[in-house]
Amino acid sequence: MAEKIPEEKRTKVPILGKAIPFANQIICGLIVLVVVVVIIVVAVRGSRSGGGSGQVQLAGISDNGEPVVVHKSGPGGDYFYELRSVIDGTFTEYEEDGIIIYWYTGSGGAVNIPAKIENIQVVRIAENTFKGNTSITSVVIPDGVKVIDDSAFEDCSGLKSVTIPASVKTIGTSTFDSCTSLTSVTIPSSVTSIGAWAFFGCTGLTSVTLPDTIQEIGAGAFRQCENLHTINIPAEIKTIGDSAFRECVELYNLTIPNSITAITTWGTRNDLQFYGSGKLPLATRQRLSQLGYDRKSF
Repeated sequence: MAEKIPEEKRTKVPILGKAIPFANQIICGLIVLVVVVVIIVVAVRGSRSGGGSGQVQLAGISDNGEPVVVHKSGPGGDYFYELRSVIDGTFTEYEEDGIIIYWYTGSGGAVNIPAKIENIQVVRIAENTFKGNTSITSVVIPDGVKVIDDSAFEDCSGLKSVTIPASVKTIGTSTFDSCTSLTSVTIPSSVTSIGAWAFFGCTGLTSVTLPDTIQEIGAGAFRQCENLHTINIPAEIKTIGDSAFRECVELYNLTIPNSITAITTWGTRNDLQFYGSGKLPLATRQRLSQLGYDRKSF
């Protein structure tokens, strides 16, 4: 005969039977929650690295010919980058494979961009790479970089100095737009073109030295550089865009080589390139007038 359970103990059995399944439900719920969080984190990291897994991997060209996007910690901060090759036809202007840095995630301050990543040459700073980063104060771009792309340093209000190597050929549109702390810049002789709005609104800029190799200055390139007082027109210049030096109200030292006999203005008007530059000396105004500019607009 089965042992009889006392009444005081018998009433506790149903409660215990309900408590165990409830505890199991809590544990299962916690496990599901952890799994969901892990999935979300992996998905976010994957989307920020261009759709990849978010893990560090070797740079290279994938099986389908697309560049592999990777993340790497490098000197001066973290970078997202990818390898582009002449093999897949993406960058035919380069003679060799090269790394393109397209996102900076470091802590700012003095930034030294690495010359090589995974022993492959860095050849390009992509558009918007540092855009809006107010924490960087100086940048050294390594030799081997050929292009500083559009808006690469736009709105970097804390940026005071930039070292541009002789390997750079092109400075893109709005590259240093609104870098209000930038006080001076020297462009290397390898550069042949300065993009539109490249230094627009750089209110801290006081002097600029342009190499004679530059053939084109884009529209608004130095517009509203209101403290710019010294700059030169390159000897090989062919085109100056609309409003290139417009509203440079402190500009009083403008050097124009005697070898220049004509300048093509890009746009429909030739009276806006130096509009508002009221401090230009009379001799400089006469020289610009000889080159086709409307002296009344200075």
